This record gives sequence, C-alpha cells and structure tokens, in this order.
Amino acid sequence: MGVVHVSIIGMLPVFGRPGWLQGLPEDLYVELLCFIAENWEGLSSHLQDAPLLKYISSSKTTDLASVLDAAGQTRIYLSSKESHISCLTKWSGELASAVEYYLMPESTQKAITNLDPKESKKLCEWLKQHPEITELSKFAEQLLDAVSKSFRSALSLFYSCQF
Repeated sequence: MGVVHVSIIGMLPVFGRPGWLQGLPEDLYVELLCFIAENWEGLSSHLQDAPLLKYISSSKTTDLASVLDAAGQTRIYLSSKESHISCLTKWSGELASAVEYYLMPESTQKAITNLDPKESKKLCEWLKQHPEITELSKFAEQLLDAVSKSFRSALSLFYSCQF
C-alpha cells in the first residue's frame, strides 16, 4: 500500500462539504487556513466560494462562510485582545442579528494565537486582506450601541464579562 499524492485542486469537491471542516481539530483547521493563506494566489479562483471560515451565527452555532461572503454580507471579526475572546464570543451569538457582525469561535481564535508568531501574523494579514476579517474595534462599537439600547442586555453583559 502506497501513499497517493493528491493536489489541492483535486481536493476541491471536499471543500464544498462543510461537515468535514467542522470535524477537524481546531489546530488542524487553523493550519489549513495557513496553507490556504500562503497559497491564496493560486487557490483563490477555486476557493473563494467554498465555505471555509468559521463564525458564530445568530443562532449561537458555528457556521461557515466563504471568503466572498465574509467580504460582503457575513462580516466576521477577531477579538483584538486575547483576554476578551471568551466573553465576546459568548455575546456574539446574542447580538449578531442586531449588529450584523459575527466573531470567529473562541477555539479558532485561541488556535490562531497559539501559532508561531510569524505564522499567526501571516494568517491574520491574509484574513484582513482577502475575506476582510478585521479586529474587533468596529464590532465593539456596534456591540456597545446595541447594549446601550437595552438595559437588560447591558446588565447581562456586565454580569457575564469581567473586563
């Protein structure tokens, strides 16, 4: 029995099936994103419509968006501070529909921070340029606006987060 070489182009039908990405351990998922980021020039025309990017939906489940979706209708964000990841991802599902912004899951964000700093920087640069995933500042503004309109939401945020 030998090892068969399969090109990434040959694997494209698999990328169209979101279930396999959801089942990957987070460190492997992030490594796959690093590979895609490093090879984006040759892969972009094949993968821009593939559901590759994890985010927390308004129903509080982890869903996938394509690079094109993330650059358009499904705005996805990363926390700019590691200490805020847990709290903000909990709240992301609560307020996603109100502010129309979504966060990457906590486990994904932590896996990115656990990468070698050079790899993490390259991946974050790719995420900012191509799917246009940015750091939290814009999301935080929207979140604070939404919370300020609801006393109950403000109290819940206050008690669930320790900033």
